[in-house]
Amino acid sequence: MEVDTLYIVSTTCAAREEAEHLARGLLEQGLGACVQLRPVCSHYVWQGVLQRDDETHVDIKTTEAKLDAVEAFIKQHHSYEVPEILMCRVDKASTDYARWVRESVI
Repeated sequence: MEVDTLYIVSTTCAAREEAEHLARGLLEQGLGACVQLRPVCSHYVWQGVLQRDDETHVDIKTTEAKLDAVEAFIKQHHSYEVPEILMCRVDKASTDYARWVRESVI
């Protein structure tokens, strides 16, 4: 039996409330095992203009099998025209934690 690889999917939201909504929806739909939120200050260029925004960073712990569904959920529920969606493979995790993530996503 092949083991489903773990991933951390990251995005940012303009408002904490939006991040809370994403977290709740992802967990309710079984797309993530854990979603962490933290405030960040983002500096970036958008449409040729230097920007600085206080945002909420969102990390979603999930499996490779759920990546497409997580991406679709973020795009559907996000207020940004082009939301950040980074999918980072987890090369190593403790056995117990990895099992819990795999059992938590449905």
